[in-house]
Amino acid sequence: MGWAKGTGLGKKSQGMTQPIEVSKQRGRRGLGLQIKGLEAEDVEWDSSRETVVVEEEISWLHLDSTPAPTLPELKNWVKEETKKLTIDDETTFCSSDILKQVLQCKSIFDVLEEEELRKARTRSNPFETIRGAFFLNRAAMKMANMDAVFDFMFTDPRNEDGTPVLGPNELLYFADVCAGPGGFSEYILWRKKWEAKGFGFTLKSSNDFKLEDFHAAPCECFEPHYGVGGVEGNGDVYNPENIREFQRFVMAQTGEGVHFMMADGGFSVEGQENLQEILSKRLYLCQFLVALSIVRTGGHFVCKLFDLFTPFSAGLVYLMYRSFKQISIHKPNTSRPANSERYIICKWKRSDTQDVETYLFEINRRLDKLSNSKTETDVMHIVPLDLMTNHHDFYNYLFESNNDLGERQVVNLAKIAAFCKDVTLREDRQSELKKQSLEFWKIPEKTRTAPSRTTPVDKSKELLTNNSCVLDHKLEDLDMPKFQDAVKSVHDWRCVVLGLEKDNPMQAFFLGLGRNNVFRWDATKCRWLKLVENVELARDTLIFGELIQELRGEGRSQKRSTALHVIDAVFLGGVDVSKLHLKDRSEKIRQFCKALNRVSRTDLVTVRAKENFKLEDVEHIFHRLTPRIIKNSGCQERLVFCLEDDDQRAFLPSGLMLYKATKSPWMLALSKSSGRKYWFHVMSRTSVYDCPQDSVANYFDCHNSRIAWWWKNWLQGSRQGSDDRQLSKDEFINLIHSVSGK
Repeated sequence: MGWAKGTGLGKKSQGMTQPIEVSKQRGRRGLGLQIKGLEAEDVEWDSSRETVVVEEEISWLHLDSTPAPTLPELKNWVKEETKKLTIDDETTFCSSDILKQVLQCKSIFDVLEEEELRKARTRSNPFETIRGAFFLNRAAMKMANMDAVFDFMFTDPRNEDGTPVLGPNELLYFADVCAGPGGFSEYILWRKKWEAKGFGFTLKSSNDFKLEDFHAAPCECFEPHYGVGGVEGNGDVYNPENIREFQRFVMAQTGEGVHFMMADGGFSVEGQENLQEILSKRLYLCQFLVALSIVRTGGHFVCKLFDLFTPFSAGLVYLMYRSFKQISIHKPNTSRPANSERYIICKWKRSDTQDVETYLFEINRRLDKLSNSKTETDVMHIVPLDLMTNHHDFYNYLFESNNDLGERQVVNLAKIAAFCKDVTLREDRQSELKKQSLEFWKIPEKTRTAPSRTTPVDKSKELLTNNSCVLDHKLEDLDMPKFQDAVKSVHDWRCVVLGLEKDNPMQAFFLGLGRNNVFRWDATKCRWLKLVENVELARDTLIFGELIQELRGEGRSQKRSTALHVIDAVFLGGVDVSKLHLKDRSEKIRQFCKALNRVSRTDLVTVRAKENFKLEDVEHIFHRLTPRIIKNSGCQERLVFCLEDDDQRAFLPSGLMLYKATKSPWMLALSKSSGRKYWFHVMSRTSVYDCPQDSVANYFDCHNSRIAWWWKNWLQGSRQGSDDRQLSKDEFINLIHSVSGK
């Protein structure tokens, strides 16, 4: 075509003679823009610069026998100075070179577009593909990560001697503060199910807990509270009155406080990343304050932090060091390596921390006052600098921690820079590291899915398998012939006090499909009916109970409230309890109801475990019957049965329901010679002192053995009525004595 080498392509050989360059434009940046440190060029990332291990190394700082500081001592520590909004000279607790590098690397990314940075970060982070697994967000996996790395100290807490903190059927109490939408709590409840009870405290609206998204765990065991006003509060953790109200609430529900508290507070610092620590100082303080106010002695605390360069932040860590027996500053694998995020883990709270709590509470009040004024004064020191620097163990630990994490951050910021420069770079270990991590953390590798919708008919068939006929089993009435025929040993039987009259349809099976999707079995119509009462049960729950009216007080001031009394259970929140002994099932039911009840939700029906008695101790029941004037009854007194945990609450009793807890051909008897109970096999005529497994009556055996002694007209021994077979109270007691040999 007439073109000659070294000439242009134009008609007269005009035009450029050099090859057209490949575009270096990235994202939506203007053509030709070059960012210092992020020039677009092919680079090779040296993976040896970073350390990637699944089983992370932990570094603990142990406290000696030094007591926690006292309030008079602490009040001399606080120091106010002019507000400071720079951090580049805070080199007391880290190397000046590390601080300089961290700030420089952060500054490079201030000019990057969010999408551009996100893509490079996703490609470069070895643990990025773990994400939230089957939980609602990444926070859940951070908690799973830390729980496993720290030997499950949160979900399986141990005392200093290694013994379990929790006894049989005890609830694990925890709190989740500044942690909406609730990923931390979803993990804990997934791991523990209804054997844990959580209390949440976070900002309302967009930062609130999203319980409806707890697909993996029973959200019914989690109770949000927002300080002053309870469920109507605002959840502002800076508000001193909110903190005190939340403390009162948690202590009232737990007695001693929670076994551990988690805090994951943070807010956007876009454009001010280098000042994140200074802007977060009060958030740090308030989360630490809440922990000291609600964590029980021997309990634990984990809280998200960012940089720890300033004396204020270092002082807070020092106070935690003096308040717990061990602390660790740790950055888990699930925390993105290029950010300044880290967590403080505090183990075994000491018993002498009340003064530290009071001190932090007063500082928060002072910060509140300063924030509402126009002054440039700020609280800059809460622990003297020389005290921290002269405490060599503490100072060296914090200094080395800041340097190690800073160096790690610099390396990973450089890695992101390399991945920004070369979009072909990929982190090829992501898949294998995800697999290894989930295995180490004991998390199944599955995708997040919403719980499948099912009908109550299908769910009941699934839970009952081949025992669906139990739904229609009729309750037999107790009379003298029936008693003499059924009760061979009084030790085989247990009983509960009923609150509904004979044939009341509200004494029935109740099926929970999650939240308020609760259904009652209507035996007359042979179908499941949706409850109109606002009852919430964990998913996959099948119980037998009665929906009754509880009374509080008496006379005109008497108040009534609806309660679901659980008599027995087949499934509790997906756990099959039907094969347990009746006594053990009763304990599980009690634990389940305790986890389920949320006293701040006055709109919900209380779910309560029906108190279970040995038949031999039936006289104890009669001692609990007391006369009360019933409202709207013409000032008439009636006998009520008082609840064991609240003698102000009672209900009108209607009779006793008896269950046989020993399975034939075994019977439980009392040895007169040894005073011990033993199991006797009526066919082989053998006896043993240890409970044989085949002597335990499962749920279905117990349910089919039910007998009801109705008290109408007979409680006081009267003979009104025509059926002489009906038992009076005295006759019943005499029969018990005759069978028991008294």
